[in-house]
Amino acid sequence: AEYALDADFDGFPGNVRMQSRLVLADTIGVLLAASREKSVGIALRTAPDYRAGRCTIIGHRTGADPVQAAFVNGIGGHDIELDDTHSSGRNHAAAVLVPAALAAAEEAGGRTGNQLLEALVAAYDVQIRVSKAMGSQRQGDRGFHPTAVCGPIGAAVVSAKLLGLSLRELQSAIALAASQSSGLLTYEDDSSHMVKSFHTGIAAQSGVQATLLARNGYRGAPDVLAGRHDILKPFGGTSADSGRLVDELGQRYEICHTSLKRHACCGQTHSAVDLVLEMRARPGFDWTAIRSIDIQLAHEAVPIIDGNPLWTHNIQYVAAVAVRE
Repeated sequence: AEYALDADFDGFPGNVRMQSRLVLADTIGVLLAASREKSVGIALRTAPDYRAGRCTIIGHRTGADPVQAAFVNGIGGHDIELDDTHSSGRNHAAAVLVPAALAAAEEAGGRTGNQLLEALVAAYDVQIRVSKAMGSQRQGDRGFHPTAVCGPIGAAVVSAKLLGLSLRELQSAIALAASQSSGLLTYEDDSSHMVKSFHTGIAAQSGVQATLLARNGYRGAPDVLAGRHDILKPFGGTSADSGRLVDELGQRYEICHTSLKRHACCGQTHSAVDLVLEMRARPGFDWTAIRSIDIQLAHEAVPIIDGNPLWTHNIQYVAAVAVRE
């Protein structure tokens, strides 16, 4: 919490400042592209009256309160599978953090672009370290979606910094957000992608809601990250390591270790897609002559994308589309 509140944009290395701009711009583009998707439309129709709010729903001429805006934009951040991917943290952090940051900045009013970016960088560092402390892979092994588990905490950090919370208020916001962590891997059985998109919407919403509660005096547990009943063990098991929460904090900026997607599908499929597209570009290529394609994957990637009912995570489907389209 102290690190997040003290983070200063001018104190970041140049590559960190540049990467934060790229991530923000990329994610706003994703939100705009997703603004006409079915999931976003349902969320808009289902939520309470939006007209009175000051916060923007990207791509729509309507206002919202910050919690609603974070939720709808959070759905859009993940819905078309073009969000960023932090491989070692197993998180799509920008899909959660940027919607939360935009909502909080508009709610606060008078915030500069650099203030938004410094909050984004700090929240990345917190969210990804929480995931690593739990064990990025272990969360999935236990049936949880790491982005949905760690996203509420990151969203609380980014919104609390922009809304000007005190140290104690931010600690409460983190604790309240952590109590809303969830997200099951059942999304892999949902061909519509709506469950997966719901995860990032709920994570952004939960973080902003926790921050607003904390700002108004709602208290949270004093230490949800390394206390007696911390969040790490339920999602990470007995091998969770709280020491990783502060490992290289202020030296390694996690936003610089996230990847921006070129293809609207799971990042585990991208190497294969790139090779197929390279093959297609060769003179004389005839896709109709192909009868089968052999693809080698990292062991941990196989269960995620082999024959998955979720089309964006189905390597057989994605490779076939890349060959023909």
